[in-house]
Amino acid sequence: ITFFTAKNFNHYQINDGGWKEIGDEGSEKVPLEEDGIYTIRMCRYTDDVPDRLSEAKEIQIDNAAPNIDLIKVDDTWKDPDYKLNVFVKDSVSGVKAVYWERWNPADWNAETGMPNEKAAAQASGTLTQGSDGRFILQAGDIADGTFVYAFTAEDRMGNKTEAATTATIKKDSTKIETSVLVQTSAEPEAAEIVGKKWYNANAAFSVQTAQNRSGLQTIVIA
Repeated sequence: ITFFTAKNFNHYQINDGGWKEIGDEGSEKVPLEEDGIYTIRMCRYTDDVPDRLSEAKEIQIDNAAPNIDLIKVDDTWKDPDYKLNVFVKDSVSGVKAVYWERWNPADWNAETGMPNEKAAAQASGTLTQGSDGRFILQAGDIADGTFVYAFTAEDRMGNKTEAATTATIKKDSTKIETSVLVQTSAEPEAAEIVGKKWYNANAAFSVQTAQNRSGLQTIVIA
């Protein structure tokens, strides 16, 4: 920032620092190196006494992109209602938006944190903003199967994250279809009773299932 000796102002103040005189050339360039909000004032000093003060002005410096927290997702299969919370912070101008992309794992290079050359994202969008710095990847944006989700953020000053923060999500919303086949070596011991058939001890049955993405874990017979 550059201060000038305009309107008889010859001193300046930054935040709660002391008053400093503007140089003989009529201007003073002062670097504001750290991000943050600065309060600027000017005054005219006469006989070492500030006898005229300017209005305070706030200057906001923001050169840093938002920070996305490390995302931890365990290796278990997620159900159809699963949502992912992404926590993003920007202490100066604030977070404007958080963007997501869905990638096939074969198209994403985990070592470089970048997609492979000529690869294209399967889908992309903007996260829904929640509270307390949370941004939400909705269940409808998480596809069935195993995919890499890459997240970047932008603040209100236009600073964008250069490297994406990623999470691998395994989702399976396919319902398991089952059918029961009963095989007997003899006729039932009793006729149909209240809509049910009764079988003797020689009866055997098998359960057939339609495979889903995550695989069959347990069959419960009750």
